[in-house]
Amino acid sequence: MKIETEIRAKGYGRKAEGIMLHHRKYLNPQADMAMAFIERWGVVAAKPDGEDAAGRQKLALLTIDEVVDRAFEMADKAFDRAEALGWVIPTPSLDELDEESLRDSNR
Repeated sequence: MKIETEIRAKGYGRKAEGIMLHHRKYLNPQADMAMAFIERWGVVAAKPDGEDAAGRQKLALLTIDEVVDRAFEMADKAFDRAEALGWVIPTPSLDELDEESLRDSNR
């Protein structure tokens, strides 16, 4: 996935008033959690890889695919558990909020 970013500048040079960045794609909270897992454990997650000459356990880093699969499986499991525990709070859609705002302004 490639995330496209639009850049808008108001003014130019010394008269510039600001720059706005707008990403065309965003990750949802579940994907954010998976990315956090990858950041934290992606370079340290290991699996057994035999023994060295002295009989000590050797470890091999997980492959990139293994790290990503594990991170997304963990995020899926965490969100499923949160929902099972009732920790997911439903919120109204933007359309419902707009409708409610219109009703409130007409009172």
